[in-house]
Order: sequence, then structure tokens, then C-alpha cells
Amino acid sequence: MKTQRGSQFIPMVACILLVASGATPTPADTPTVLWSQTYAGSGLADGRGLAVDDNAVYVTGRTWASGNPDDLFLNKYDLAGNPVWSQTWGVAGRSDQGFNVARWGDQVHVAGNTRRYTYDNEPDAITLKYDTNGTLDYSNSPDGWWTLWTSDGYNGFDYAKDVALDAAGNLYVLGTEEYGYINTWTYLEKYNPAGVKQWHRHYGVDGSPRYCGSEKLVLSGDNLYAAGTYNAAGVDAKVQVLKYSTDGTLITAYHSVVNQGGLDVAVSEDDIYVSGVIYDGDPTRDVLVLKLHDDGSSISFIGSTTFAGPGGEDFGWAIDVANGTVYVVGSTTDGSDTDALLLAYDSDLNLLWSYSWGGTGNDSANDLVVRDGVLYVAGTLGNEAFVDAYAVIGDLNCDGVVNFADINPFVLALSNPAAYEQTFPECRMLNADINGDQSVNFGDINPFVALLTGR
Repeated sequence: MKTQRGSQFIPMVACILLVASGATPTPADTPTVLWSQTYAGSGLADGRGLAVDDNAVYVTGRTWASGNPDDLFLNKYDLAGNPVWSQTWGVAGRSDQGFNVARWGDQVHVAGNTRRYTYDNEPDAITLKYDTNGTLDYSNSPDGWWTLWTSDGYNGFDYAKDVALDAAGNLYVLGTEEYGYINTWTYLEKYNPAGVKQWHRHYGVDGSPRYCGSEKLVLSGDNLYAAGTYNAAGVDAKVQVLKYSTDGTLITAYHSVVNQGGLDVAVSEDDIYVSGVIYDGDPTRDVLVLKLHDDGSSISFIGSTTFAGPGGEDFGWAIDVANGTVYVVGSTTDGSDTDALLLAYDSDLNLLWSYSWGGTGNDSANDLVVRDGVLYVAGTLGNEAFVDAYAVIGDLNCDGVVNFADINPFVLALSNPAAYEQTFPECRMLNADINGDQSVNFGDINPFVALLTGR
């Protein structure tokens, strides 16, 4: 990255920015697309989950030809958006799909389900293990699955929804299992690095019928948090957050007020954020965002907010938090079309900005990872899977917006790049490249002032 340095220029920069500070800010809060990739696979594809590391982006989901069953897919891209490899897993005549993906070391694990072993087309929960070169590990099965779970005693509807890996390479699998033929419960499993099951836990309430399913899992320290929906017989849906220790002990279970459902969870120190849906009456649904507090042995409610699009059918499918900013992706309906949705909130759940995109048809943003100042989003657009990378250009302190608080970080990025990277290690210094020449230099000063003031 080319930069211009020299302390003799700082007074001039400061004077220019001082002029900007006398204006009323008009922040440019629309994220900029850094790159975008689509994947059609066998003809049609649906992007479900993604993982990001220091070198690559992994996307999983399902792909199929019209009129044919699904196959699970896993794609790898470099951080510039270039495709590296693509793999599919499935068997002719049976449906297989991926829901989410996690990476640790040289391992890439995918959570999903398969119908290849059932006579009544009821799915079994599976995980697959690849290395970072895209090679499938057949150590645990000649068919290539790493773990497989079928409800006790019979073939039920079982789905592995999410996976997490700890620093020792242990695998945690979250899913839903059919229990007692009429109930859907959450299950959580731990496997050692060799794929040997260490424990299996399930959570639910006996009855007729009851849904206590979970969708997403996050590992934070020595604790696991699972988000989902609790809906007992005769009781309206509630957001459900389960907290487990990594030895499989259930520490606490949180349930919200009624008419709410949980779809994803993110943890920032002692704060827990949940995205989902609030039911305002059939068929009206709005995006729901909850802020909870982890009190150790219990979880308490702090606050909530909702987002309502013009069409009354809105979902918050995934959530992440970075540097005090909460990001949510989902879908919003406008007339007969459904568009992908990206929202940003401050830590008190005040909406900072909203952004939607899509064509004619049903489009959705299904998963989100924020890393090093870049927002990676995966989903479905025009019957194809997509993965996009976004940044808020001009946001130098990584709070999700462009305002006067970015002036000093901008000057630092301009004058001392090494000091900027040390001071803001989770931020993207190229957000200071306002004029788009792939370099942070004095040519960015006037565009930054214009961006800041709306001039």
C-alpha cells in the first residue's frame, strides 16, 4: 500500500479537517461492495452459511437441477473474492444440504443433513470434514460423512444446523432432532479431533406436540450459546437461548416473551445479541433484535428493537457484533418480491443504517461474518448462491458509520499507517481510500471531507 508520510503535513491536514468539523455531518452510511460472487452449481443454488479466516471465505448450502434433489456444496474463495475450489456431496435421487460451516487449523467442517439412508425420506443429521485444499476426509465413513446422528430408536427428522470448533480441535454440533415422533428438540454434541463422540445432550419438553429447536451456535470462552425457538403446545413461540459449558452441562435457558422466534446469536463479552422474527399477526412478521446480559448462571433481558419493511414479511436470519456495532442480515418483502437485507445498530440497538438489494423474485441474505472491518454476507440471489464483501468507506474507527469520530483515525492512517494498524487492529485501513485508487494518500483528503459533510 502506498502512503505519503511526514509530520510537516499534519498541520495542513488538521486545518482541512477542522473546516469539515465546522459543518453539519451528513454521513454516507451505505456500505460499499468490495466484491461479489455468485454460484449456480447444478443450475440452482442456495447459500446458507459461511466462515472466514485470515486467508479465505468458505460458503456452504445446497445446489440442484430443476426437478431434482439437492446436493450439499462447499466453496472456497480468497479474501479478494477469487474462487479457489468448489466441492459437492450427495447421492443421486436423495436430497443433501449444508447449513453452516466452521474452520480450525486445516479442518473445515460443514453441518447439514442427508436423506440417503432413509426409506421414508426423513433426513439424518451429518457433518463433513474437509481440509483447506478441499479434500474430503473419509476416515469415519466410506460415504464421507464425519459424524452422523439419527433420533434414538427410529428414523426421525434430524438436522445438523451449526458447528463450532475450539482451540484444541474439538467439534461441537448443534441441531434439531425428532423426539417421541411428535416433538422437535435441540441437540448438542461434542466430538474430539478424531471424530469420537464425547457426549450428546438434548433439550426439550415432553408434550403434544412441542418445538424446542435451535438454529445457530456460538462458542465464547468455555461456554456454548444456542439460539432458537421454543413453542410448547398451546403456548405461542418464544426466543430460546441455551447456555452450555463445553463439558455438556446446561447452565441456563432463557425464553423471551411470546410471539418471537430466534434465528442466530452473537456474544460480545457479557452481552448476548439475538436476531430473529417477531410475529405481529398473520402474516405480518418483522425483524427482531434482542440484547441480553449473561449474568453467569442466568441470562437477563436488556432491550429489543424491530425492523419493519414495506411488505410485512421480514426476517433477521443472522447476526454478528464487532467493535460495539451490531450487524444483522435477513430478508424483507416489498410487494411480491423479497430482497436481501443488511442492518447496522449501535450497542444500544439504535438503527444506524439499512441496506437492501435484490431483483425480481425471492432473495435473502442468510449468514454474516464481520472480520477486520469487512462484512461478508452469504445468501440467495436470483436462484443462485452469492457471497459479497462490504465495507463502509470512510469509517476508520470501525463503528459502522462515518462521522467526526473518524477524523483522527483518518489522519493517523494517512500519516502513520503502522500506528493506525496498531491502534485499530480490527479495522480496514483501506477505508481511508476515499477516491478508490487503492492507495491511502493526500488525494483522499478532499473526498473524505465531502463524504463527511455531504458537500
